[in-house]
Amino acid sequence: MQDLSSKKEKLLAEYQPGWDPEKPERKWKMDFEVLEWGNQIIKSSIPTSVLIIDELGYLELEKKEGWVEAFKILDHGLYDSAVLVIRSELIDLALKHWQNATVISMENPSKLDDLFNQIEDSIAKK
Repeated sequence: MQDLSSKKEKLLAEYQPGWDPEKPERKWKMDFEVLEWGNQIIKSSIPTSVLIIDELGYLELEKKEGWVEAFKILDHGLYDSAVLVIRSELIDLALKHWQNATVISMENPSKLDDLFNQIEDSIAKK
């Protein structure tokens, strides 16, 4: 996790396959103190033109934990445009919450320029 304004970094998660007894397929174990630190950074990032959250995952979408401040900000619209990174297996769940979202899929990670152009075009249409 990095605070872009101060460049301070903290280790957000450790690779520990099988750590979660509820979902043993989970591979990354999160540090909840770092999540709270990140929530404070997210909270201080508004108002803003473009809000970028990388990423909202199972903690947020299934357990309502993790980047909870991101949900508050997204629900209250204290930004002009938002870019959210969400794993493909969680897209349907995310779309239940943000029904008017535009989904831009990253099919080929080697074509990041195409992805950035799509995001820029989507923001420009707002």
